[in-house]
Amino acid sequence: DVELAKVLSDVNDNGNLSSMKTISNTKDLQKQFDIDPNTVADFIAEVSEDGDFPTTVIVTKANDEEGKDKINEKLSNAQSYNTDQVSTIEACKVQDNGLYSMLVIAKNHEDIEKIINGYFS
Repeated sequence: DVELAKVLSDVNDNGNLSSMKTISNTKDLQKQFDIDPNTVADFIAEVSEDGDFPTTVIVTKANDEEGKDKINEKLSNAQSYNTDQVSTIEACKVQDNGLYSMLVIAKNHEDIEKIINGYFS
């Protein structure tokens, strides 16, 4: 099991992100990403709409495989953007590892994904 609070702390310390808003309860998670709270065992999520770029960092742990598939579908649909952001956001894909799913939408998404993936290796 991965301690997601540590992952989030590491991302905040080393991910070069600013003005991020933490989503801390499943009600807000559902409102932001349309994820059914009953599919989620644990999660971390932060979003920023403050700048020119809609940054998102979310890692979820599903209750089971079916829940993970539902979460991945919702995360795949979460990629809203404007035409200036298309190339960067299209490079950001939902990734999973076991029951965990991850979506990072950021200009430096590769650096943040590397931090997160370090907890799964």
